[in-house]
Amino acid sequence: MTINTLFKKYIQLGSDDTTSKTELKKIVLFNVFCLGWQLLSVVMAVDEYKEHSSFSVILLSIAMSSAIFMIQFIHYKKHHLLGRILYLFLLIGLTYWYANFLFKENLLEFYFFLVFSKSLIFIDSKRINLVILFIAFLLFFIPNFFFHHYPISMFNDVSIAFLFFAIFIIINYFKNINRTNEAELESKKNDLEKINQFQSQFFINISHEIRTPLTLIKGQIDKLKESDLSSNELENIEQGVDVQVSKIKKMVDDVLDLAKMESADFKINLKTINLNNLIHKIILNFEPLFKEKNIDFKYTHKAQLFIKSDVIYLERALNNIVINALKYTDRNGTVSINLELSKDNVIIKIEDSGIGLSEKDTKKIFERFYQADNSINKAGGSGVGLAFSKEIIELHSGSLTVESELNKGSVFKITIPKTDAVKEIKVHKEEIKEKTFQFDKLVLHQKSYKFLLVDDNREMRAYLADIFKENNCLEAENGAEALKILQENKVDFIITDYMMPKMNGLDFIKNLKPIYPDIPIIMLTARSDSKSKLDVLKLGIDDYLEKPFEKNELMIRVQNSLHNYQKRKIYRNDENIHHSTKNTENWILKVSNYVNKNVANTSLKQEDIAEQFHLSKSSLYRKIKSETGLTPKEFITEVKLQKARTILENNHTISLKELSSEVGFLHNSYFSKLFQKRFGTSPSNFSKSRT
Repeated sequence: MTINTLFKKYIQLGSDDTTSKTELKKIVLFNVFCLGWQLLSVVMAVDEYKEHSSFSVILLSIAMSSAIFMIQFIHYKKHHLLGRILYLFLLIGLTYWYANFLFKENLLEFYFFLVFSKSLIFIDSKRINLVILFIAFLLFFIPNFFFHHYPISMFNDVSIAFLFFAIFIIINYFKNINRTNEAELESKKNDLEKINQFQSQFFINISHEIRTPLTLIKGQIDKLKESDLSSNELENIEQGVDVQVSKIKKMVDDVLDLAKMESADFKINLKTINLNNLIHKIILNFEPLFKEKNIDFKYTHKAQLFIKSDVIYLERALNNIVINALKYTDRNGTVSINLELSKDNVIIKIEDSGIGLSEKDTKKIFERFYQADNSINKAGGSGVGLAFSKEIIELHSGSLTVESELNKGSVFKITIPKTDAVKEIKVHKEEIKEKTFQFDKLVLHQKSYKFLLVDDNREMRAYLADIFKENNCLEAENGAEALKILQENKVDFIITDYMMPKMNGLDFIKNLKPIYPDIPIIMLTARSDSKSKLDVLKLGIDDYLEKPFEKNELMIRVQNSLHNYQKRKIYRNDENIHHSTKNTENWILKVSNYVNKNVANTSLKQEDIAEQFHLSKSSLYRKIKSETGLTPKEFITEVKLQKARTILENNHTISLKELSSEVGFLHNSYFSKLFQKRFGTSPSNFSKSRT
């Protein structure tokens, strides 16, 4: 064992694994001071013996060392306060003895400054520190009135008394600042450790939650390997896979939505709704699950109540609370939903007879990733559901609280401001036959196109290559690799991911467009925020598609983009028009902005744009056609459809009639047909896939 190791062990005598950092510092300082005192007593004894050959000083040093050793032993036995007080009184006694008898008139009285300084370092009790200060002060000043070691006018001056207390106040001030800072650091450290534990548990739980549907999906895939499956069996497999994929998507969406709430762009769309209808829908959805566990599921209400709400998000927030009630309530228990009116607020109480929460868990249950420590949570769960619910309800200007007792159940109370009822207008929805537009293989297969697939995920590239297997597909793992491939190969179409290492999709397109401005591009993205989509559209890509996507939807969008590209190319060749400059691209953006501003105008025509931009009708046609491959009429329709898609992404509850009106279409059926042809899915299915 080295000297360094021995020294470290010595100065930490009296501490253990439970000792806080602040206390450890005091223990280390105390042991260092004791060691210093022991060494000083030895040096003094040797020095005095050399000068005076007196054994009395040696005996005094031995006695002092023994006293320090005994004090250290008391301190080592965890009697820290007693050991430190004895240390201070030993220092007071020896200072008094040395200053007045042994080494008088050597100004050793100033060692009393050390006494209260060390007291402030070792002891937190204000009362003890003031007593030590008072004793030190008295023993500093009073003996000189009797022993006359120094002139009274000089030594007992008021300025020295002021210095005595000033030093005490200054040391105490900095000690308090240091203690506050250390407490804050310790608190932050503990908070970070807890967050780290919560997040670790979250990832463990989410992995467990995802493994179950993945196992079921694998089971269904294994079934497909069997021969002679009937059409009913194939349909059951398809439905089973769809259900499990939806479960995984919901888990991911919950986490992403929680993150999205931190963005300033996140907004909810408040509309007046009948709360009773929403609760009734939730009851119908959960009733079979409660019956399965033989739980008595009750619902009571007194009147029709209305609130302003984003029904999609509020339903998810309430679902999370009901799911918890189902999860934590044993068989033959009870769960009830009560709807009440209290002055200007509507109160929803969700009460269960489940396992309940401890007082500690009740205070923290709405924190992100926090999970109560019980056997049910150890089996799974993400710890984000209630945090999501609370934040959504607060965005409704409401509140979410909980009252709970361990082993007796919980009551979740949601309070939301009520609003006046609105007269419901019954709209006779046109029956729209939502046929699926089949992918027209002739467009792609009249010649073999060369695709560049850019994605860091090998399986995703393989999946895309399989979709376009009758074409020539090149692959790249990131934007930088894709640019190198483009230097050596001419491609007809690019499908790229957004988030990739080395060079992401956004930077890839920024580097690509100045060199290869005409290649049609579709971006695949898992990011659902509007800013990311707007960023890529501004760069001039043809389209973007959110993951997860339908194969048919992707193929239709590729077909549309290629079709426009071919029309643009043919028109330029026929009219002998060279590729556009940056100014022309900016001009197209201005036209697009103009159409967006007038998007609700049902009579917006080519002539209106020509007049706005001081062009003849034929010049307008030529410029738009050469840049986009679309006629002005088709361009107006494209801008309107893009606007409709943006509205649907931000407002999942908008009706078809409202949506078609907002983007300037008179007939819902015609608008729905155009939307499905453009995006490969109907407006209603597009909205459902995002909720």
